[in-house]
Amino acid sequence: MAELINDRVLERDYAVGNGPGPVLLSVTIGDGQIGGSAVWLDSTQVAKGDITAFSVGEPSAVKGQRLGVQTVVADVNEMTNKASVTYAITGGSEPAEYTLWFEAPQDKMGIPFTAIFTLV
Repeated sequence: MAELINDRVLERDYAVGNGPGPVLLSVTIGDGQIGGSAVWLDSTQVAKGDITAFSVGEPSAVKGQRLGVQTVVADVNEMTNKASVTYAITGGSEPAEYTLWFEAPQDKMGIPFTAIFTLV
């Protein structure tokens, strides 16, 4: 399932259920912009920086927890003020992918994006 959202905040459930595991998270910054992310599992920070196929844990171990991701995108592409972030999760019942996008009102802004996944 892929979803495109014109917003900077995303909240969704992600079914880990009887998935094959491990649950993996990837964060991709698009539109020629740069940035980084911080990842929390419940209230514990578990990763920061570039997030590619980060292992959140086995489905049985993470079920019932909240996976939070804060991404800050720096508008460095002189051709556009558009910024997008794609959050992809696998290892649960089925893969999920969400792309948030936002157009900064002025050049060279830092744009925060937030994704919260309740692992059910």
